[in-house]
Amino acid sequence: MPKSFPALTGLMVLSVLIFVYGDQPLAPVGVKTSLSANTVPLDGEVVFSIELSWNGVLDDVRIDKVAEPVTENLILRGRGSANRVIGDSLGGNRAFKRFDFYFKPQATGRARIKPVNIMYVYRGRPHTVYSDAAFFEISPPVEKSRKVFMPGSVLLWGLLLLFMAAVFFVTIRFFLVRRGQKPSVEQRLDIGEKYHRLLQTTIHPSNGQERENRADMLKLLDSYLMEKTGQTLEGAQTREAMLAGIPGDEKVKERVFKMLREMKNSEEDGGLPAQRMYEELDAFFKAAQHNVS
Repeated sequence: MPKSFPALTGLMVLSVLIFVYGDQPLAPVGVKTSLSANTVPLDGEVVFSIELSWNGVLDDVRIDKVAEPVTENLILRGRGSANRVIGDSLGGNRAFKRFDFYFKPQATGRARIKPVNIMYVYRGRPHTVYSDAAFFEISPPVEKSRKVFMPGSVLLWGLLLLFMAAVFFVTIRFFLVRRGQKPSVEQRLDIGEKYHRLLQTTIHPSNGQERENRADMLKLLDSYLMEKTGQTLEGAQTREAMLAGIPGDEKVKERVFKMLREMKNSEEDGGLPAQRMYEELDAFFKAAQHNVS
């Protein structure tokens, strides 16, 4: 047999693999596992976390439900998940999805969490990744110190009771004095400021979740209108009627009307950009802070 035959065979196999798999995108998802502690007491709890990450936004990858890990010497007590997107200096995004599993030890000794099979879909193609196995020690339970009552502490208990009685007396007197007093205009809740803060703290248009952000901002607007008017919202027509009936800057209100009309007309094209909707509601709630009624 010629010496070049094995090399020729290897090149042929490599060519076939490139032909079959060459057009498939590389698996984009990275996997990282972690434990809350390497040693856990028998009466404690350990958290096993699996974090998946990829370049882009959360919607780029569809992840099926992650199955419960197979374990030794552990009982699953609960599970949870969290999402986040981080931008970089070049304008790109890195998406993260974390799955947390809360385990209760069964006995002292060694515990093990076997690798977890995770299936996901990227650009229409199914992929599979595996988490790392985890090993840690379970130590004896932590003994809780016993509280010993010392006779010398009677004085401290007496002083504590006197202090609590004084606080109780002052509190009761405070409420009796305030009874019947009507709050001034300055003390009344500024609804516009409340919803302006909710918009700034709960909505983040740059996270790439366009549809979710639009839905959340529309809910904020509806809640504001119902709280402002004391009426129940029953559809888009009611929303526009309630908006027209509240006092405020007519120019700012007209911009919100225009935004709502554009939302209806742009649903087939992917919807109104979340950043545009955020800017309009930011101006609306900011102007509403000066219209307490």
